[in-house]
Amino acid sequence: MARPLSRQARRQVNLSRLPPAEKRAAWERIKKDRPALASLLQSEEVQALIRTFNAEVWVDE
Repeated sequence: MARPLSRQARRQVNLSRLPPAEKRAAWERIKKDRPALASLLQSEEVQALIRTFNAEVWVDE
């Protein structure tokens, strides 16, 4: 049986619901500190999924 990766609760933030100024600041941090995630979030595939499912984007803090 698979075990959870971590028993600690991870703090997450919903980027989709942040006020504009906080969203810009979060995006700048993601681009600087997590460039692979920034690239993934900008990919056409992920953007298509967001549009298709009216999804919200959550990331670990």
